[in-house]
Parts: sequence; structure tokens; C-alpha cells
Amino acid sequence: MKKFLASQLLFLAFISPVGLAGENYKLEYDRFENSKSASYDLRINDECKLTKKIGNMLHRCTMLASSNFSGSPSIILYTVSDGYELKEFTEGEPYSNNMARAIITYKSGIKINTYLQALYWGRELPKPWVLESVIIRLGGREPSNIDKIELKYGTNEYYIKLDPVLTKKALNYEE
Repeated sequence: MKKFLASQLLFLAFISPVGLAGENYKLEYDRFENSKSASYDLRINDECKLTKKIGNMLHRCTMLASSNFSGSPSIILYTVSDGYELKEFTEGEPYSNNMARAIITYKSGIKINTYLQALYWGRELPKPWVLESVIIRLGGREPSNIDKIELKYGTNEYYIKLDPVLTKKALNYEE
């Protein structure tokens, strides 16, 4: 019974809506690894949304700056569906599930078509749900100069607009 209740609570935590951007801003320091990380959640259907999908729903988007990732800022996308959709639809792609196609629009108006490194992770929740996440690494791109990012991962397409104030705060590891 305890396992059932724990799995139900985990499921509810993943499907519950996320608050406004900045509500979940976190700054953490790991003294054993001597590393820092700062993150915040983007508003679903405003700053981060699925613009094309098969059947899954976007649950959460997080901007992460961490000294553990060689200083490369990342965007983490979490989706919930009734099966492994992202995994299934990326296996046949030429770049598999380790790359995401992207159109990055900078504040200057310049648009760049590129590929961004992606790290996929999936986990089954209580039947029939599956939580899938993709970590998109921005590499050497400066997030504070980015106006918006359009991503394609598998058959899903995402629109992402980073909050300039919170992005700067996260990149500088500010309180």
C-alpha cells in the first residue's frame, strides 16, 4: 500500500502545474564537488510551450546554469505521455536522440539554424504514464543575448523564451 501511495504522489508531483517563472529559482552550492548551480522554471504555454506534438503534454521547463556542465547553460524539458513518445520518434533520426534541431533568434534579430546537444531520459510512472525529459545544452551560446529558441526533438517542436532578468541572475549564480 505504501508503494502505491508513493507512486501516486510522485505521479501527482509530475503532473501538477508549475507556478510563474522565478517562483522556483534555486541557487545551490555543493561543497564536496565545489560546484554551483542556479535554475528557474519557465511559465508553461507562455515562456515555454509545445507548438507541435503527437500526444504528450509539456509538464515543466527549467533553465539551468551549472559549473558541473563545463559552464554550459541548459534547458530541461519534461513531458508526460502514455508511452515512450520522444524515445520512439528519435531513434530513426540521423542524429538519434543526442541532438535537437534548433532555430535560435538573438536580440539583434540574427537567426541561426543549428543542432544542440541533447541528453534523453525516460521513466515509467504508474500505468500508463511515462515521464520523459530532455536536457538541451546551449554550448557556447550566450543565453542573455538570446531572444527565443525554437527546438525540434523527435516529432515535438518547442518554443522557448528565456526570462532575461532570471537568466542573468542564474548565469552569475546570484542569490
